[in-house]
Amino acid sequence: MITKILFTLLVIIAALVFIRHRSGRRRQDGGAARQQEAADRRRAMVIATVLVLLTLLASAGIYYTHWQQEHRLFTVLVTNGNGEKLQRYTVYQHEINGRSFRTIDGHLIHLADNERMEIREGAPAGAE
Repeated sequence: MITKILFTLLVIIAALVFIRHRSGRRRQDGGAARQQEAADRRRAMVIATVLVLLTLLASAGIYYTHWQQEHRLFTVLVTNGNGEKLQRYTVYQHEINGRSFRTIDGHLIHLADNERMEIREGAPAGAE
């Protein structure tokens, strides 16, 4: 979402720079004006390129951080109503959905009403 906002702001800023550049160019005339136009055009291109690169860098950083958080490993312990340990599963954070989850092996687990799920951060030793 923030990437869309940053991109929109980038487009607005680029449009304003372009309009301001165009209106300034119309006022000037002569050979010196052409040299100034070329310098202004180069400056505008550098600014636009830097803004695009910063936006891409920020987007890549946000995407990587989000991916890294979603792929943290958790250990899910499923116990029945008596408190006996039934099973231990290793799952990614984004695969836990209420009373169901998908293991890293691809098994989809749905819990019954009498089962309890305990989630611990980190994978058990030897997992992955």
